Amino acid sequence: VVDALLRLYKSEQMTDPARFLAGVEEACGVERPQEARERLFMTWEEARNLVKGGMNVGSHTHDHELLAKLAPEEQLRQCRLSREILEREVGVGVDTMAYPVGSRKSFSDVTVRCLQETGYRTAFSYYGGINTSSKVIARYDVNRISVGALTASRFRMRMAVAVVTARDLW
Repeated sequence: VVDALLRLYKSEQMTDPARFLAGVEEACGVERPQEARERLFMTWEEARNLVKGGMNVGSHTHDHELLAKLAPEEQLRQCRLSREILEREVGVGVDTMAYPVGSRKSFSDVTVRCLQETGYRTAFSYYGGINTSSKVIARYDVNRISVGALTASRFRMRMAVAVVTARDLW
């Protein structure tokens, strides 16, 4: 049920998330918790420490909306604001984006133009696929695959298979 609700919530048809969540609350007869039981996000200090340790930080928009559902000016605002906040808080340039949800329908040609206008170098999708040196990689649609709860050894095996076959078998 949770997976079905998440799919609905993340779908491109979702135009009123607040109304949807209110309907779920009503149907279930419970109110949403106002805060999480445990901390869900890292602090800015933790993000700065990642950067100091050699990690790269990229944007994920400001409000985590599916960009393709938004008007062009709102897509532009989401991309610009997220980047400005990250650069200010972590102290380094940010030129990569990972699309919220990352499905083929979560971004569009308008999204790509917004990313270009706001200075992003590349963006990552999340519908699966392998990037190989033998194919041209679309800069604003770099494939990622889910590692989910894989153990380190299963992750290494999955990557080895992908390297050898240029396919994701999962």
